[in-house]
Amino acid sequence: MKKLITIVCALCAFCAVSCNVAEQNTYSIIPQPVSVVEKIDTAIVPEVVTIDVTAFPQIAANYISLAAPMLALEQGDRDSYIILRLNKCARMAEGGYSLKVGKNRVVISSNAEAGLWNGLQTLTQLLLQGIDHQVTVNDVPRFGYRGAMLDCGRHFFTVEEVKQFIDLMCVHKLNVFHWHLTEDQGWRIEIKKYPLLTEVGSVRNGSWDTNYEGKEDKWVEGSYGGFYTQDEIREVVKYASERFVTIIPEIEMPGHSVAALTCYPWLGCTGGPYEVRTAWGISKDVMCIGKESTWEFCRDVLEEVCDLFPGPYIHIGGDEAPRLRWESCPDCQALMEKEGFEREAQLQTYLNNKVEEYLATKGKRVIGWDEILEGGISQTACVMSWRGSEGGQKAAAMGNDVIMVDKHYCYFDCYQTESREEEIRCHNRSVPLAKVWTYEPTDNMDEAAAAHVLGLQCNTWTEHISDMDRVYFMNLPRMAALCEIAWTDRALRGTYEQFLDRMVAVAIPLYNAAGWHVAPYYQSDLLPQD
Repeated sequence: MKKLITIVCALCAFCAVSCNVAEQNTYSIIPQPVSVVEKIDTAIVPEVVTIDVTAFPQIAANYISLAAPMLALEQGDRDSYIILRLNKCARMAEGGYSLKVGKNRVVISSNAEAGLWNGLQTLTQLLLQGIDHQVTVNDVPRFGYRGAMLDCGRHFFTVEEVKQFIDLMCVHKLNVFHWHLTEDQGWRIEIKKYPLLTEVGSVRNGSWDTNYEGKEDKWVEGSYGGFYTQDEIREVVKYASERFVTIIPEIEMPGHSVAALTCYPWLGCTGGPYEVRTAWGISKDVMCIGKESTWEFCRDVLEEVCDLFPGPYIHIGGDEAPRLRWESCPDCQALMEKEGFEREAQLQTYLNNKVEEYLATKGKRVIGWDEILEGGISQTACVMSWRGSEGGQKAAAMGNDVIMVDKHYCYFDCYQTESREEEIRCHNRSVPLAKVWTYEPTDNMDEAAAAHVLGLQCNTWTEHISDMDRVYFMNLPRMAALCEIAWTDRALRGTYEQFLDRMVAVAIPLYNAAGWHVAPYYQSDLLPQD
């Protein structure tokens, strides 16, 4: 990858010397591309931009749908202003593209359709700024995994709202949607073999309303819930796939499973009764590892999940699973004695290994939160490091693939300033825009370990987020910083002040044009210093 970037930069430097080049950095782009070469030659942009739909009709139609609120766009033929070209012989990393603004047209080329899609997102930013001279952008992503997670367990979001979240990801060139589908507070995915999971487990008795009327959440009586049918799941998967976004479903086990235990009490160590939780936090009640019936349930659920999601990964959670029930459970203790386990943490590893072996028969890999390290993991398990970066560093040093989601940098349900006077109640931790942008996911890793970092993602947990307007508010503009870390090599990003300049020039206008609610707190970074 680094060798490829060096070659691209060298070629662009040669072009800059041999061509009539304008002053650099006239245009702002987020994430910062590998190279931008600008000429003084004039570019003429029509009032209504047309895109050729003959070669790649699906990409063109989806781009018009995404960018229409921001730009005047129409379908066109081969004489259109925007031309998409696939060159499978082009040497560039997956997702890379070349964008050339000529006098009367724009040509975007790549060796794969995902690269064409990424190039169109860059073009949106250029068009919003008003192109008046010719420019060439050559670009490749740093990481193949550039993700965002939406928690639909604590608060439910409709199919259309989930699609809106995917759109939000697309304009930031993020390509993995981590869909958090099961929780103590609600089971959101239809499993035909276990119908009570949605008939009972998707509904809780009352909920906290997190509206904008005040910082404190308000308790609302009455049932609250919702779930996605399998047909709706397929609809969202298709929508994402057509936009080159892979969906990773998360099915929590053995913890965060009270909604499932409520439906089928035999899943727990005590047998219940249980109730879908209305409070946040961690429950002592988790799945009973000592019962074979628990494994059979997990296998049956995963079988239907694998059929719904064609992507290569299934996330099994694994976080915040207290072992108190296992310590006093005769079934769990019997299994420990049979297997020669010395610690209850090994029970979770026992379940994880069975899940991983089963998923392998389906052509899938397992991802788990970094707690899965505590009882030992297989070489093929992927670790999502959330409690800090240390778990990811440890796993990568062991040779496991990792995804970095350090809560101190990547949790967008946290406060956006050091103050607690923000208009929205959040998790009691500050993750300001500047802090997000400074995160380096491969710090404290040698070259061999860093090679196991697949990428990173931002997480939006929804204890205090109940509508899409607030999802936008908590993600914007922090998602701009996250996408730059995921896409752009550290050496190419420039300074934070330069990032802010680019953000003000293009990201904020884009969000406003799309009608997305943007947090105002970034503005404090732009005030003149005394």
